[in-house]
Amino acid sequence: MCGIAGLFVPRGARVLDWDPAPVQAVMRHRGPDGGGQFASPDKCFRAAFTRLAIIDLETGDQPIVAEGGARVLLCNGEIYNYRELRADEPDYPYRTQGDAEVVLPLATRWGEDFVHRLNGMYALALWQAEPHRLILVRDRLGVKPLYWARLPGGGIAFASEIKALFAGGLVAPAVDETAVRAYLTHGYVPGPRTLFAGIEKLPPGHLLRADADGGIEIRRYWR
Repeated sequence: MCGIAGLFVPRGARVLDWDPAPVQAVMRHRGPDGGGQFASPDKCFRAAFTRLAIIDLETGDQPIVAEGGARVLLCNGEIYNYRELRADEPDYPYRTQGDAEVVLPLATRWGEDFVHRLNGMYALALWQAEPHRLILVRDRLGVKPLYWARLPGGGIAFASEIKALFAGGLVAPAVDETAVRAYLTHGYVPGPRTLFAGIEKLPPGHLLRADADGGIEIRRYWR
């Protein structure tokens, strides 16, 4: 497994103080083999990654930055059919030999419908400088986790683990008492809620889109 985390704020919003180092530190057990960071020039999108190296040991580092920073991809998990998908997009200038990068040409060709092409277990984040948009996707059965929270003044923070959201310094831990009651009744907290106020799980088979104007939309892509 790997760890992904980051934040996205609307275009023109106040720049937020977010330190990726402690975020990576609390996710190090998810990815002890390396890590990476990215920050857009306007600091409206920032990302952190910790890597467990399994496929493409030499060139598979993330975040995968394409087109001089115009698009950035983070992926935790595995795309099982990546070889077939790469063969379908032979003209793309691949920089890695791994499974995740194929998402970039697929998103260019299919838009958000690229999710229907993927066979695997994954949680991914795709940022596009134009039109300043963040897309979060969780695999069909929710094998890989992905949590998110709204930020003051708009935007969102996301991470593979809740404690990584806290480590970023923008989300404060506070117990959701209603969720505690659900936990005591059922033995777990039904999604999309968690035990912490303001923090949600992205449900399995769902896609979240955060736009430049601050709009956030979540939709089911698989049933």
